[in-house]
Amino acid sequence: MSLQYILLLTFIGGAFSAWGLMRMSQISSKERTQTINDKVASMGGHTLSVDIVDRKECPFSREYQDRDRVYKFYQISYELSDTVKHGWAVQSMAQQSYGPSSAIHSQWTWRL
Repeated sequence: MSLQYILLLTFIGGAFSAWGLMRMSQISSKERTQTINDKVASMGGHTLSVDIVDRKECPFSREYQDRDRVYKFYQISYELSDTVKHGWAVQSMAQQSYGPSSAIHSQWTWRL
């Protein structure tokens, strides 16, 4: 009977961990989208769409080759002065070797 309880608790703990990771991923995604929206708004524009794209689809991805960093590429469509424009944002992330565990330093490059 005690083995069943251990297995049940293990299952519940695993499900809770998976839920927590998915929740944190959603929060991070919303924060990144909000950062892009804020940047476009600071230029006086309005964001139409933000799409995360594969490295191969970004025309200048060869500039980002540092193995100590992880890159996320975003294709942005926005409206500025009644014209639809397209641009790119690249988020470069690196984990710090000091400070709190799992602290990630993030840097944005804008091509709008």
